[in-house]
Amino acid sequence: MLRLGFNNITFKYENSVENILENISAELHDNMKVGLIGDNGCGKSTLLKILTSIIKPDSGEVITKGNSGFYVSQEISEFDSLSIEDFIWNFNQNIFKARYTIYNSDDNKKITEALDFFEQNAGYEYEEKFSKLVSIFNIKEIGLNKQLRLLSGGEKTKISLVRILMQNPGYLMLDEPTNHLDEINIKWLEEYLLSIEIPFIVVSHDRKFLDNTVNTIWEIADKKLNIFSGNYSMAREEKEARLQFDKKQYKKITKKITDLKKDVVKKREWAGKFQKQTGTEGNAPAYEDITNDGKRAMKRAIITQKRTERLIEKAEETKPFIKKERTIFFDYELPPKDNYLEVEDLIKYYDDKKILKGLKFSLKRGDKIHIKGENGSGKTTLLKILTGEINDYYGNVKWSNNLKIGYFSQNCDDIDGEQTIIEKICESRTKDEQTEARTILGCVGIEKDKVFSKLNKLSPGEKSKVKLTMLLLQKPNILILDEPTNHLEISIIEKLENALIVFEGGIIFVSHDRYFAEKIATMAIEL
Repeated sequence: MLRLGFNNITFKYENSVENILENISAELHDNMKVGLIGDNGCGKSTLLKILTSIIKPDSGEVITKGNSGFYVSQEISEFDSLSIEDFIWNFNQNIFKARYTIYNSDDNKKITEALDFFEQNAGYEYEEKFSKLVSIFNIKEIGLNKQLRLLSGGEKTKISLVRILMQNPGYLMLDEPTNHLDEINIKWLEEYLLSIEIPFIVVSHDRKFLDNTVNTIWEIADKKLNIFSGNYSMAREEKEARLQFDKKQYKKITKKITDLKKDVVKKREWAGKFQKQTGTEGNAPAYEDITNDGKRAMKRAIITQKRTERLIEKAEETKPFIKKERTIFFDYELPPKDNYLEVEDLIKYYDDKKILKGLKFSLKRGDKIHIKGENGSGKTTLLKILTGEINDYYGNVKWSNNLKIGYFSQNCDDIDGEQTIIEKICESRTKDEQTEARTILGCVGIEKDKVFSKLNKLSPGEKSKVKLTMLLLQKPNILILDEPTNHLEISIIEKLENALIVFEGGIIFVSHDRYFAEKIATMAIEL
C-alpha cells in the first residue's frame, strides 16, 4: 500500500540563486525502510520538512494515503519544563487536560465531565496503549516524572517515539536519530526499527546503522534524487556499477564519434581530389553546381558530419558526472621515541561516584586506541584528563617529550560569534598558512563565499568541519578525538578515515560510529 508519494518537487530558499531540489519524485510503500543520505546542505532536512508540510515546495505535489506520518526529533527544548508523562500525553491537549483533571482535580463535577470526554474520545484505548509503550520502551526506568531538560539524547529519542506512536502514525521520519547515542542505545534503536511494521524514512550518516536497518536508499545529489534498492553497502556497490556502466557507454560513443570524424575527413578529401580531376565542371565554385561522384561524396560527408554532431550532443547529455575528490591528510613530524604515553592507576571521582577505576594503558607509535563505553562511563572525562583540561584525579598520566597533541572536542561552543570562518581559521597565520587553510576548507566542503559565513550562523556539521580544518592546520603528531564524525556527511567521514588509517603517530579516540571505529582502531579500551 502506498503511504506517501511526491512528484516533481522543486524548491529554492528565499534569496538563493539556485534550487536546492529539482523535479524529484519517489514513493513510500508499506514494506519500505528508507535511508535518506547526501552531503550536508544537499536538502535532506528540507525534503523532510516538505513531506511534513512545514514548508511548501515551489512546485510539485505531496500525496499521503491512510494515517499521516510523523517527524521524530530530539529538539524538544520547548517542552523542557514538562515531565515525561505530561509530554507524551500532550500529543492531544484536550485529552491531556481531561486526563489531568481526572487525576488531579477535587471538583467532582469537573471530574465527571472529564471522564465523559475521556471515554468519548478513546481515552481508555490511549491509556492502554500508553501502558504498553511505557513497558516496551522501559520508560519507567527513566522515571515518568523526570523533566525533559534532564534527559540524554537517547532518552529524548525514546520518549519522542512513544509520543508519536500514541497517535498511530502511518509512517515515521527520523532525522539523525543516532547522534549522541551510545552503542547500546543505537543497537536498541536498530532492533526497534526492524521490529515495527510501519515504513520509515531515516536521515543518517551512520553507515553501520543504515546497513542494519534499511532496505532502500534515497540519495540527494546535485539537486536530484537517486534511488537504490538494498542497504547502504548494497547501494554503494550499485552506484559504482552504474557509474562503470555509464563510463563504458560513454567510451563507446566517443569511439564512434572519433571513427565518424575520420570518415568525414576521408570523404571530404576524396571529393576534393575527384573535383580537381573533372576539368571545367570540377572547378565549379560549389559542389551543388556540379553533377558527378564528387558531389555525391560531399553530400555523404555532410550527412556523416551531421550524424557526428548529433552523437556529440548525445555524448554530452549522457556523460557521467565524476566529482573531483580532494583528499585530506595530516602533515606532521614523528617524535624521536616510539613510546608516547603511560597511564597508571588512573582514578577519577565526580562527587562520591568513581568514574574511572584504576585505569592503566600505554600509547605507542602507530597505536589507534578506541575508548568505548556507555554514555556517562567517563570517556570524555578521560580525554580531558589526557589533554590537561581536568587535573583533579588520582594516578599517573605521563607524556613523553617532543609531542604535539591535537584535540578534537565534540563541544562546538568555541565555534561561535560574529567572526567569519576565514577570520577564525586565519587569525595569527601567515599568508602561506592562509592559502593552506583555504585549500583544506575546500577539501572538507567549505568553498567559495561560504568561508565568509559567520560562525553563529553555521550548522553543527559546518562547525565540525571548521574544527577539523583547525586540527589539520596544527600538524599534530598525537590525536585525541572525541566523536569526530558527529554531524559530518559520509563523504567527509571517509576522507577522515583514510587520513587516520595512514597516520603513523598515536591516536586515542571516542566514537559511537561502529563502521568508523572498526576501520581505524588497532585496539579498544572498554570503560
